[in-house]
Amino acid sequence: MTYQEFKKKYNGKYVDYDGVCGYQCWDLAEFYITECLGLPSSILAGCGLVSNMLYPPHRKKLDKYFEEVPLSEAKTGNLAIWEYGHIAVVDSNNNGKLMYFSQNPNPCKVIQINTKGVHIFALKGSEPIPKITDPVARDENKNQIEVLISNLNVRIGAGTAYTSLGYAKKGIYNFTDTKEDNGYKWYKIADSQWIAYNDEWEKVYLIENYFVPNQKYKTIYAKYLRTNPSIGNNIVRYKDLYPASIKKKFNNIDGKAQMKANEEIEPEHIIKETNGRIWGSYGNCYIVLQNVDGEKQAVKIN
Repeated sequence: MTYQEFKKKYNGKYVDYDGVCGYQCWDLAEFYITECLGLPSSILAGCGLVSNMLYPPHRKKLDKYFEEVPLSEAKTGNLAIWEYGHIAVVDSNNNGKLMYFSQNPNPCKVIQINTKGVHIFALKGSEPIPKITDPVARDENKNQIEVLISNLNVRIGAGTAYTSLGYAKKGIYNFTDTKEDNGYKWYKIADSQWIAYNDEWEKVYLIENYFVPNQKYKTIYAKYLRTNPSIGNNIVRYKDLYPASIKKKFNNIDGKAQMKANEEIEPEHIIKETNGRIWGSYGNCYIVLQNVDGEKQAVKIN
């Protein structure tokens, strides 16, 4: 069982591992080390106040399977034990802001807890937190994305459910893959490092971007227009269409610009993404001409 599966199973519930003393923080920790980590329940058994695990003789059992790491290196799935007598599971570490999956007095849920007196324990043999890749110089021969804000999360996978490693620095990054999840397009900037795209957060630079004079297309389907050649939260607003003369080719869907089917367009530039999607620039916006799977969204007519 992964940590995310464990959290989903118990989130919002009260759990009692041993049927003694009600719903304690210890009970959630016992379920975690046995169900998720596959370790013996004897590690925490008989400790009394859970802070006793920090000291002999109980510390010996803890040290057999875990090693204490600095607070700055805490990552998802680590155990956290407080000197005053509390235990929880590290849920995330965003540049030193730690969140924990915890029980007592609340049911099992993710909360923030004061870090005073906390000790972090990583399972022996687990991977250290990778360092977030650094920005690079602009290179017209590589697909790149420029981060424009200072609080953009870098996650270990393409989706908001994945753990954040911290924030990307402002600057340009090479990207090698893209995926779509949670309404965002995600860019892979390094192994196990993904950032979500929004046209207010980033700017994308693609290798293939070429001028195509006098090339006309006819749309097959009604398609939303985008402010950038990327699928994300970047649909063009109908009122922002420019020049105004092109508005007759569009539907106004709840304030969003959707180009009608069977309309002729003459893109100024053709842009091909690394995943195979092809865009045409039109006025101050972009329209998909071909999907990732090769399905055409518009056909050439000259």
